[in-house]
Amino acid sequence: MPRFLALLLFAGLCVAQSSVKLVRSLSGPSGKVIGAQFVLDETRNRFVFPQDRALMIAFDWDAQPGDHTMTGVWKGPDGRVVYISPDVRIKTETTQLRGYWTYELYPTTQPGFWSLEVRVDGQPAGSHNFELVIPAQPAPPTAPTVGDVYRSTVNSLVWVHSLDDQGRRIGSANGFVIGKDRVATAFQAIDSATSLDIEFADGKIVHTTEIWDCSRLQDWAIVKVDTRDTPALVLEQPGASFIGERLLVYNVEERATRAFGGVDISGLGNDPVFGPRIQFSPRMPPEAAGGPLLSPAGKVVGIVGGSDRPGSRFELTGIAGRVFVSDTSPRSATPISLVGELPAVPITLKALAEARVLTAPVKPTPNFALGITTLASNSKDVETRPTLVTEFSRRDGVLIYSEWIKRDDKPKGTIGARVYDAQNRAVADVGSRPATLTNAETRFRVTLNLSNSPRGTYRVDIEWNDQPVWRTFVTLID
Repeated sequence: MPRFLALLLFAGLCVAQSSVKLVRSLSGPSGKVIGAQFVLDETRNRFVFPQDRALMIAFDWDAQPGDHTMTGVWKGPDGRVVYISPDVRIKTETTQLRGYWTYELYPTTQPGFWSLEVRVDGQPAGSHNFELVIPAQPAPPTAPTVGDVYRSTVNSLVWVHSLDDQGRRIGSANGFVIGKDRVATAFQAIDSATSLDIEFADGKIVHTTEIWDCSRLQDWAIVKVDTRDTPALVLEQPGASFIGERLLVYNVEERATRAFGGVDISGLGNDPVFGPRIQFSPRMPPEAAGGPLLSPAGKVVGIVGGSDRPGSRFELTGIAGRVFVSDTSPRSATPISLVGELPAVPITLKALAEARVLTAPVKPTPNFALGITTLASNSKDVETRPTLVTEFSRRDGVLIYSEWIKRDDKPKGTIGARVYDAQNRAVADVGSRPATLTNAETRFRVTLNLSNSPRGTYRVDIEWNDQPVWRTFVTLID
């Protein structure tokens, strides 16, 4: 609402006068009081916003000394009253009656020819006309709709298909282009892979074995692949917080069909091992990992995934009767700001595997029937299958129990077990023992002592001929 001010000045000799007579009215952008006079810095009747932020109109009258009431009535270009200033009551002792009003200008003020009509003691006492020039203001940008964001981002999405050493597809996940020859995805999407097939929105598949950079613990990877003319998604500025807001993701439904919708941001975590996480709900299927977490404006906030169990995502085809304990459904995302400047030279998946950055792939054997982790105290009865336990105290012994039966023509081999921390470092190795499988059930038990290990979650691999055939996770809670 504009401000309207009035200053009434009077001076001179006391002279009786029977009526109010306008002497003059002047307007200008600014002015000041000097003694008993109000002086405009300049006089004009045309005002242009935003160069002019306000205007002042001064009136001089001859009036009979005594009590007077003054009212200003502002009228817009269409002649309608816009505002009536409050009545001002004064008592004069001279014939000089003066006053001025200030009117502040705003972008929304109606342009055109205005007038200020003044009434003294309820009678018309003159008016002053002036022109306001208010340039048209650009319409504020409208927020994009969910459909707008979908249309502007969907062509930057890719499928990341991981392949084994035989060229067979062992998993699929989301990914997206963030720059020329750069595809962002979750680390879990490339883990255990020998090579990758990147499938673009137009159906074209490009094979690659190179990675610009990755983080096993933070769960992100940047794949080097020819992105051709695929547009890159825009990244959100670091430090943006969306807690309590609804952001957008590409979910994955049956038959690898993407669905676009919202998730609620419930908080920000900062695990001492895995780093920052953007937590959301509801959870998403494993195939949605690697996709972008998008702001309402369609900018990338994070990479869906946020796994705290590296190595937990693998195909279980061919593993019968197993007990597998690991939820790989994404419920958080890695902030995109964690992806810093990339190296000038990429690294191969083979080199990452040799450096033990990647988890050894699980290669199921039909001879494996069942795997369970439990308390060492549950191993007393050799005829009874133990109860599943996944959380342990350091005081507990961890029993790894498995069942085997001959189902192929290679019954001879070795059975072993190893335990790894999140960084893929072996923390326990019980070695391997020879085994000759028969049509009768063979049971393998081994007890691990993790009393000197820090709290956290550990990966357990059971091996056949030094190759992981089953995998699960146990947690030390104290």
